[in-house]
Amino acid sequence: MFTKLLAERKIEPTPPMLSVIQRHPRESFAVAFARMSEQAPFYIFTAFIFSYGIGTLHVSRNFLLTGGVVGVRSVLRLDPCVRSSIGPHRSQEHVYDRGLR
Repeated sequence: MFTKLLAERKIEPTPPMLSVIQRHPRESFAVAFARMSEQAPFYIFTAFIFSYGIGTLHVSRNFLLTGGVVGVRSVLRLDPCVRSSIGPHRSQEHVYDRGLR
């Protein structure tokens, strides 16, 4: 199917991500930097926890890594449950606004 569409020139041979960046470079970089500012606090906090836990509290590195893995797995498991409990009757903007108050 893909090769047939490619042969008929109904789709472009370039990867979708590359074509999006070529067509909308400004928006692509704006979204990338917005996501980076969203994720930066997590990495800073994680680096602090590891350095404080290992250096000051003398907790083993494996214990901290295990705690991190368990935390990430629990978030990945619970996230669909929380999102489905919000339901379609509430928009994401409404839930986000409620969290800011």
